[in-house]
Amino acid sequence: MLADFKDGETPKNYPVKEVDTIINIKKADGAEWLGSTQTWTGLDRYGNEMNKSFVYPEIYDKSNFSYQPIESKSKDNNPIDNDPNNPFPKFERMATSVVYTKEHILPLTLEDLDQLWTLRRPRISLSIKNESAGDSPDRGIERYEDFKKPFDELWEWAITPRFSLDRSVKDQLQERQYG
Repeated sequence: MLADFKDGETPKNYPVKEVDTIINIKKADGAEWLGSTQTWTGLDRYGNEMNKSFVYPEIYDKSNFSYQPIESKSKDNNPIDNDPNNPFPKFERMATSVVYTKEHILPLTLEDLDQLWTLRRPRISLSIKNESAGDSPDRGIERYEDFKKPFDELWEWAITPRFSLDRSVKDQLQERQYG
């Protein structure tokens, strides 16, 4: 939808989608998936811009129901339904429990990564997440070129501590400490 615009402005096509964060998620089975946080700007019914934030729109909760058969409450004595050779017998069942699992819909490919990258905001955050490492926090990656590298290489780089010695204070070693 095109909105009204002032002189000198270019029209916007709504919704305007901007990506705030891109996350490379490695599952326990070794599969890599993309996740993101996004801000969409649209118009309300009066033409005013409004923002909506989305966290991981590429992931949804899939419902897995467990069922238990129950006796039919209908008093229908149809001979076809009562025939034991009928491959499609009439039966009723009731949901007894539900378990939710996270389903990812955007696998990590360079094309999908580039597509998210084109929607980026000027200050985008790149991070990697290793779900097989338990509750390990996300690790930030500074450059997009590095983000395209293999996950295991990035993960090892991100979790390796880096030390630097500050020689400006001469390591606090004075002659008086020795003598």
